[in-house]
Amino acid sequence: MGEKKKKDADKKMKDDEKKKKDAEKKKKEADKKKQDAEKKKKEADKKKQDAEKKKKQEADKKKKEADKKKQEADKKKKQEADKKKKEADKKKKEADKKKKEADKKKLDAEKKKKQEADKKKKEAEKKKKDDEKKKKDAEKKKKEADKKKQDAEKKKKEADKKKQDAEKKKKQEADKKKKEADKKKQDADKKKKQEADKKKKEADKKKKEADKKKQDADKKKKQEADKKKKQ
Repeated sequence: MGEKKKKDADKKMKDDEKKKKDAEKKKKEADKKKQDAEKKKKEADKKKQDAEKKKKQEADKKKKEADKKKQEADKKKKQEADKKKKEADKKKKEADKKKKEADKKKLDAEKKKKQEADKKKKEAEKKKKDDEKKKKDAEKKKKEADKKKQDAEKKKKEADKKKQDAEKKKKQEADKKKKEADKKKQDADKKKKQEADKKKKEADKKKKEADKKKQDADKKKKQEADKKKKQ
């Protein structure tokens, strides 16, 4: 009879040891799952940081290229405007020169007319008419040059306004796209965080259950050992 009790007690002790080992194994597994979840979260955070860094670098590069193109376009536009102004100024100068020459010829003709009033009256009158025609032509050319200058300035203003409108529209579209991209990123990050938190919570729950099972097994083993000791 005493030998049967001893065998039963040994069997029970072996079963308790097995339960204890199983509980410890489950605890280790739960700890490993928790570590894996934390490792995945760190990797996800690093990927997110790398993606943001890359996105910023690309945006900076695009901005630099756009600024360079704008500077080149502005430079070219200014050169063309300066060239047109220079040409208009040159034409005006030539017209003024012609007018001055015409005025001088007129004075010379009048002087000559006075000296040779009787002899060359008809010729002097004809020359005066010719000189007046030249004067009118010179004034007409001056007006045309002035009009060309005004047209060039008007076209420059219109081009500048179109450029400003296009840049404003481009900026609004870029801001809208950035806002949408930021929202998508925030939603994705929130979802990723929720999944990571859920996995961590499950791992913690499993660990807690494994710890409780181990404590129950240890308590039960102690109670049985105490009971056996009393017997």
